Amino acid sequence: MNNKVSNSSILFSDTCDYLKVRQEMDGNKRLKKPLTYVLDSATRQSTTITYKDNQEFSISFQVYNNNHPGFKALNVGNVILFGGNEFKITSFTKQVNGAANASVTANQIVNVDFQNVVQPRKLNYTTTGTGSADNDNKNVAYLDLQGLIDWFKKGVDMQGFTFKTHGYFPTRPISDAGKWDGKQLLTSITTVWPGTVIVGNKKEINIYGFQEERDDHGNLQNVLDTETGERVDAMLNARSMSITRDISTLCNAIEVQSASYTVNNDNDDETTEEQELTFDQYYYFQNHIAYSKESVDNWGFHPAKQALANNFTDEDAADDAAREAMVTEPTVSITGTIDRPGDSYTIPAIHGKYTVGLSQENETYHVMLVGFTAHPFDSSTGTSVTYSNLEPGILDVISKITVHDQEMSPVVRQIKDAIDNDEINDIAKDDDYSDDLHDTDKTKHRKKDKGKGKKEQKKVRKKATKGIKAYLPISDKRTNAHISKYGGLTLNEKNKSWNIRITDDDHLKDLRDGTWQQQTDEDPGDEDDSEWRHLLKADYHKYNGNWINKHGTQSYYAQSDWYLGQLVFANSGLITTTSPTFTLRANVTDDDYIPDFSNDDGMGFKKNKNGGTLRRVWKTDKKDPTLHTIDDASPEQPGELAGLQVGRIHVNRMPTPTDGYKQGDVICHRIAYKNSYKFSKLSMKKDVKPLSKSKALNTILNTDIAEYQYKHDDTHEKHASVIIDDVHDKPQWKTPKAFIADNGAGGGRKDDVTVGYLVKAVQALQDQINDLKNENKDLKKQLNDLKG
Repeated sequence: MNNKVSNSSILFSDTCDYLKVRQEMDGNKRLKKPLTYVLDSATRQSTTITYKDNQEFSISFQVYNNNHPGFKALNVGNVILFGGNEFKITSFTKQVNGAANASVTANQIVNVDFQNVVQPRKLNYTTTGTGSADNDNKNVAYLDLQGLIDWFKKGVDMQGFTFKTHGYFPTRPISDAGKWDGKQLLTSITTVWPGTVIVGNKKEINIYGFQEERDDHGNLQNVLDTETGERVDAMLNARSMSITRDISTLCNAIEVQSASYTVNNDNDDETTEEQELTFDQYYYFQNHIAYSKESVDNWGFHPAKQALANNFTDEDAADDAAREAMVTEPTVSITGTIDRPGDSYTIPAIHGKYTVGLSQENETYHVMLVGFTAHPFDSSTGTSVTYSNLEPGILDVISKITVHDQEMSPVVRQIKDAIDNDEINDIAKDDDYSDDLHDTDKTKHRKKDKGKGKKEQKKVRKKATKGIKAYLPISDKRTNAHISKYGGLTLNEKNKSWNIRITDDDHLKDLRDGTWQQQTDEDPGDEDDSEWRHLLKADYHKYNGNWINKHGTQSYYAQSDWYLGQLVFANSGLITTTSPTFTLRANVTDDDYIPDFSNDDGMGFKKNKNGGTLRRVWKTDKKDPTLHTIDDASPEQPGELAGLQVGRIHVNRMPTPTDGYKQGDVICHRIAYKNSYKFSKLSMKKDVKPLSKSKALNTILNTDIAEYQYKHDDTHEKHASVIIDDVHDKPQWKTPKAFIADNGAGGGRKDDVTVGYLVKAVQALQDQINDLKNENKDLKKQLNDLKG
């Protein structure tokens, strides 16, 4: 099982001395029979091969138009043949400046087309035999690599793609297999078996893994890794050498958590239906820390921030997986250019191990080749190389270690605390905790996990605090609450209410360890402490043995008050907020929410701090930059202001001796109504006195009236009214203060005052008209007297 493979022909199985193109497409039309041409117009010095483990394998070159059919066959979708391998053209740029020439980039055909192969079926996890899961996680299959490949190929048009595996891939748990495309399959393989190298040769997908046996230090060896016996030296055959040593990537300890299974906690044959819904949860092995003692002794303790909780049922297999995800020494990355004058047609052997030396610094490193950029037809250019001491993908696997629902046990926490205090050796010698540290340096044979771990119902250790059992479905001794597998949450009416809270570390620790004081009517205890901050509270009511509505009939829903953060929705119809204004917005889309994850400029996905919240626009105060405000009514906010459909609205209701209502304002874009009126009872007013007609007329005559449209009104309707100039320091529109509401603070106008002044102005004008009529009548009489 430890057979090595020759890596001299992994990338190219034939001599690399010429380029060909296989024409499969003629424009947008597929040819019935492909045509193959030699590319004698390709510029040999421009031919470049680029390789990087599990990331890139491509060829690029320049070509000029010599009117040969081979040049005409160059187009995206056709295939470049080189060294016995096949590369699909993904980029073709033609330039015409006198004679036509072009730039061609082609990627290995597996990297381009295998993602188009799709397995639409979900893997059947519940069947017996290979692939079955006998624990709580029915979406987990236990397969070796060949079993995973066989499932993917079954009933699928593989489009000519085949697999060839090299190395040992032990049976492992695989989650959520189903409806995968080819890219998802290959990604899953490199995640389940870290360090795997995948290389395409034509349509053959070669998968290279570790050997079955580890070396004397517990380290894994990829079947590709081969000693070349060659030395690369900056003073001899290399230039522009750059060496990076990084200790921040060290990870020599990982907490390993067991898969769980459930057992009915009542074996009585006369159990009730309610009792049958209650189960106890157990684990296949004790949670522990897998670590490399040799690495910890040399470099200190560097634990993974998250636990390995991939549904393992075999303890040794879980430790193997943890060891494969460890980085037990500082990473070394070396880049540079290797000169091989006159050595044409040579492609570096990937994963060949080299001794890299810096003679002037008296330093040497033993590393493997994981990437290169070579010029097979131009030895004078040199080959750019990347060496590393780390197998590919290990760092990515560490960053993707999943978190299990269960928190670490108190014993594991104590071990971590002891390690932080340099007490690891004392803990390792303590018999009570010897099972909590698993040294993976001495492991030789890599174990399988078929999902059939021995079901030993682990008991809590004497130094561990008894935890709270979880149930699926969850039931608190069948008296207080029940969560069904269908999502139903049922509470005993004696609980009075239901709460979702947030709190600090100390209170959570008390909850986990069972040391918190339960709430009673006589002694509220911790649950009534101010440190318990409510996020949601449902407070329901019971009357006369039944929940009833206000008409006295049975109600389908329980009467209840809901408290959501700082909002209240009361059974009586009350809605409250700590904000001075309610704002309703409609047509908010998914794009108006910040995603949980985003692509960081193509460099991979990152978790957004405010994922799942609305994109809201905040403004910085011009006078006070430390003050930030938000206008929920602004068109910059998500969606648009909502339409409101109601029966009757009471606003501006004046205080009376029997209630405590205050005056209110209505500010909106448009109001459509059948009837409208304002309260004008004398009994509701004070300081009542007549308005002078001359004052009203002079005020009206000193008022500018403008015609305008509103900026955000899609109807473009024309309006006319007074203008409150809030733009210019010296107002350019004359509007008397009598017509301005709130001294202009809110931009509102007093239309009722304007109407009152208009009425009095009309009366004043009518008085003038009457005076003129009387004067005209007197003049006519005098004229008639003169005529007589």
